[in-house]
Amino acid sequence: MRILDRYILGEFLKKFFAILVLFALILLLKDVLGELAEVLSHDPAPYWVVMFFLNRLPLELVQVIPVSVILAMMFGVGAMAKRKELLAMHASGLSYLRLAVPLLVAAILLTALVFYVNDRVLPGCWLRARYIEKVKIKGEPHTKLTTAKNITTKGKGSRFYTMERFDSQANLMEAPTITDVGTSPVGVRVMRRRIDADWAEYLGEKVPDDEPEGRKRLFWRFHNAIVMRFDEYGRLAERRHYDTTEIAMEEDLDRFLATNRRDQEMNFAELREFVAIQGERNQGEYYRRLKTEMYGKAAFPLAVFFLGMLGYTFAVRSSIRSLVLEFGLAILCIVFWYAFYGSANRLGRMGIMPPILAAWYGNVLFFFLLLWRFRRLEKVPR
Repeated sequence: MRILDRYILGEFLKKFFAILVLFALILLLKDVLGELAEVLSHDPAPYWVVMFFLNRLPLELVQVIPVSVILAMMFGVGAMAKRKELLAMHASGLSYLRLAVPLLVAAILLTALVFYVNDRVLPGCWLRARYIEKVKIKGEPHTKLTTAKNITTKGKGSRFYTMERFDSQANLMEAPTITDVGTSPVGVRVMRRRIDADWAEYLGEKVPDDEPEGRKRLFWRFHNAIVMRFDEYGRLAERRHYDTTEIAMEEDLDRFLATNRRDQEMNFAELREFVAIQGERNQGEYYRRLKTEMYGKAAFPLAVFFLGMLGYTFAVRSSIRSLVLEFGLAILCIVFWYAFYGSANRLGRMGIMPPILAAWYGNVLFFFLLLWRFRRLEKVPR
């Protein structure tokens, strides 16, 4: 059996790597033809042009690995089935389930590899590709990558932030306006406090001076600030000007305001933490999209396993039925899986489905389809 396992696995891997290399060349050619003219218009160094396209390639290549696996099953295992090799193995007493063991192990290892690459390699590629495009090719200042502009967002409770820009590298707010809103005795929402300043800098943790026994809080220093306080009916009660004043802000505010980093540039743990930070402030469409993307990072690699093993169930029966028919069914599975996966973001973002269900419902359906296909493997068709 070790000889047969190595033979079956070898046929699959040869086709898989050949298809993956072909996809890599196609995707690289597509990017070069589509963006080379725009890139060269900025007259960059040839080294940065090459590095830009090489860092973009893994981002798209990972998306076609599930397709590569199912096609490798159809071409590798399907060819063995057409040559009656699998039928001969089956006639000697080996079940189709037993023949699938080396391919099952390969699919599991490829699934783990895709999860690792998707979680650990791709975020770095996204960051490097964006850095090369903005700084090395277009010549923009490095600070533009760490600066978010025109921020208007909701904080914890009833606090709202507005500012011209926030530099996540230096933790600086520019022209911030911070508003605390409450409810008046008659049930009307009114302003309780408002802070306007030229700029503010993050100081870190310390115990407030008026609470010597209190817990540490996060302080920001506001420059040329005006602090207004209002009574319970929203009427101005106090207005003070400070050259500099230190005010305690909510936890994780620096990471919450750092919206310049895209979700593709974070691994699963970082995205989960960012989702938790966003969820404490505002559970709107942006929060739902982030949460769906987070679950999608875990759900996507399983497509390698489900599509790959479904490809095996189609390929192994092509010795009995037409390979063209089985190949068509495999292509249909690819179309349906990508349709389910592509609709997940929209369903989760719109709130039609919970984010976890939107990201996983396609995998659940394909799990039951795979069970049904394996149950039918040993049945002889009419």
